[in-house]
Amino acid sequence: IDAVRATGAAIRLIGDGDVAGVIHTTDPEETGIDIYLGTGGAPEGVLAAAALRCTGGQMQGRLILDTPEKIARAAKMGIADPKRVYRAEDMARGDVLFAATGVTD
Repeated sequence: IDAVRATGAAIRLIGDGDVAGVIHTTDPEETGIDIYLGTGGAPEGVLAAAALRCTGGQMQGRLILDTPEKIARAAKMGIADPKRVYRAEDMARGDVLFAATGVTD
């Protein structure tokens, strides 16, 4: 992170809101956000892929299968290649609609 910041790039670390973070990349002139990198759950990845497909964005993702149990579970679910890189079109297939709203207290 320090090496990237040393180049003049801004980095913002977030703990939650990964889908919102991805959506912010769809309008970099408004948000100042060009790219989103990180890890999250598979359901959030599908939501992010759907949002990006609806806005013309792109993404790549892969499953983090870092234990034998996760690898076995993925195999039972039909994941043949645990290192496969998925595109947005792979994660959110077919016709896609996406709607989101912000919730505040």
